[in-house]
Amino acid sequence: MDIRRGAVLTLSAVALVMSAGCMPSQEGAAAPGGGASLEVKAGAAGGASGGAAQEQKKESAAPPVPSEEQCRAPASKPVSVPASADEPKAQYDAFFDAHHDTFRCCFDAVYAPQKPLKDGTVALIVRVDKTGKLTGSEVVAGETNATDPKLNTCMLDVAKMMAYPAPANKKPLGYKRVFNFKARR
Repeated sequence: MDIRRGAVLTLSAVALVMSAGCMPSQEGAAAPGGGASLEVKAGAAGGASGGAAQEQKKESAAPPVPSEEQCRAPASKPVSVPASADEPKAQYDAFFDAHHDTFRCCFDAVYAPQKPLKDGTVALIVRVDKTGKLTGSEVVAGETNATDPKLNTCMLDVAKMMAYPAPANKKPLGYKRVFNFKARR
């Protein structure tokens, strides 16, 4: 019985040290010998759980609202997307996936503060020539429910700043992207 109490106290002490940030967390890793991680054993033995509570608070806290300028800045950074033969749609799907957070930033900066619990859809059309140079862009009003002139302006500005790849089929391209933004609850 004394050995078990000693083991529980030792594991509790390890958990306290880990939650205090003195040791790197071993969450999800197996302990030497194939056993469960120290953090799991300590929690099962009644160890401290302050670190887990702090991590939960960090995850549930809403991110700060970005400015429109912060949203436009990453748009000009080039993104490499592999070109697939004769598949410009797949190529542009991947390109817009890589830039999704930049467009999401516009939604978070402009629309979400006004309607914090509301999802929003924005349909954007871009037209590029055979070299990838943008020739036009527009927000499709009939397919957009997140209607705000500032949001449209931010998204169009981001679209204008991006460096588009030449379409894989070397032909001009009209591409429509529908963004379905979920409210951050």
